[in-house]
Amino acid sequence: MRLGEKQMRELERALDHRRSELDFTVRSSAALRAVATATATGGDDVPEAPAADAEASSTIEALHAGELRDIAAAHTRMLQGTYGRCVDCSHDIAFPRLQAYPTAKRCLPCQEAHERRRAI
Repeated sequence: MRLGEKQMRELERALDHRRSELDFTVRSSAALRAVATATATGGDDVPEAPAADAEASSTIEALHAGELRDIAAAHTRMLQGTYGRCVDCSHDIAFPRLQAYPTAKRCLPCQEAHERRRAI
């Protein structure tokens, strides 16, 4: 069953909301890093962040960037008229799955098969 107009609007709003949250988080993180760097290089006795903190921060930023790419890809699929259709089998993705995971590009059976293949 294809998604209705109301469902598409709901999902598009969810994608836009999440993108706004991520944009804010990324900008805030960048601003905090800039302040920490300026403070640390200003000669104050500010301890440097442990390497593990820097690595964790970098990992989180990479996850945010990946999620932003997924959101952009979902918007592209919306414009192309392929949003809500599985990229593997071309069947419709269930609306409850899209509500839970608006960037989903596979139906649940294909996603499970994809994850099994990746685990091997």
